Amino acid sequence: MKNPQEMETNMESETRFTARDLFAPDTMPDMESALAQLSEDRQQLDQLLTDARYQVQHLRDRLEHAGRAEVRWMTIAGARDNLRDMDRKELIRALSQLHDGSTPLAWEAPEWTAWLKVIATAGIRAGHPSDTHQLFTNLRDIFGNTADEVWHERSAALRQTDGSYPDPVPHEQAVASAWHAFYGELHHHPSDPRLAEGWAQIWRKAKASGLCDVWDTMAEMIGVPQTHLTQSGEVTVSGTFSTTIYVDGVTDYDPDISLDEVIENLSRYDIEIDTIDTDELTYD
Repeated sequence: MKNPQEMETNMESETRFTARDLFAPDTMPDMESALAQLSEDRQQLDQLLTDARYQVQHLRDRLEHAGRAEVRWMTIAGARDNLRDMDRKELIRALSQLHDGSTPLAWEAPEWTAWLKVIATAGIRAGHPSDTHQLFTNLRDIFGNTADEVWHERSAALRQTDGSYPDPVPHEQAVASAWHAFYGELHHHPSDPRLAEGWAQIWRKAKASGLCDVWDTMAEMIGVPQTHLTQSGEVTVSGTFSTTIYVDGVTDYDPDISLDEVIENLSRYDIEIDTIDTDELTYD
C-alpha cells in the first residue's frame, strides 16, 4: 500500500494522482467485507427497532391497564365513601333516638377534657398552633382552667427539643393521629346528642378565633355536627348616591332644599353602596 504522504498532491511539481492511482488494487477497499458489515449492522438495527416497538407497545398496554385500574379504584372509593356516609347518618339517627332529651354532658366531665386534647393536638399538628391557642383562650369562658391546662400540657408534649413544633401534616392525618392518641379516653361518638350543646359552644368560640376557617374542615373530619350560627351588631355602610330634586323659590343660586325631605324620600333615589363594614358583628 502506498504511503499516504505519497498520495498527497505535489504542489511543487503540480502533479496529481490519477483515477488509476486511486483505484489501484492495492488501494481499493474490500467491498465484500464492507457490504457484509453493513448487512450485519442493518440486522442489528432492525432488531433494536423491533425491541423498541415492543417496549413502546408494552408501555402503552401498562398505561391503559393503569388507567382502567384507576377508574375502577375511584369507583370503589366513591362507593366506600357513600357507604361510610350512610353508616354515619344511620349512627346519628340511632344516637338521636337513643339519647334524645338526655341531660347534656357536664363541662367538667372527663369526656370533654379528652375531646379538648384531640382538638389541641390536631390543631397543632395541622400547623395552626397560634390559632388553636387563641381558641383555647376563648374556651376559658366554658371550661375554665381545664382549657388552659389542656393547652399547656399538649403544647409542651408536642414541642421538639429546640422548642419548635414538628412540621405540619395534612388535616386528615392530624385529626386521625389525635383521635387515635386519645381513643381510650373517648366514650361518646361526636354525634351523640349529649355533646351537642358543648359542640355548639366550641363551634361558636372557634368561629370567633383565628381558627374559624380551619375549624370547619377539622370539625367535619372529627364528625362534629355543624352548628348554624347567626351574627348581630352594627354595620357601617358607605357609598354615594345622586338624584334630581325639583325646587322652587331659588334665590341667588341658593336652593331651598329640605334635608328631612331628602331623607324621607331616600328610598326613591338611586343609591350605590361601596362597602359594608361587618367588623363589629359578633356571634350570637
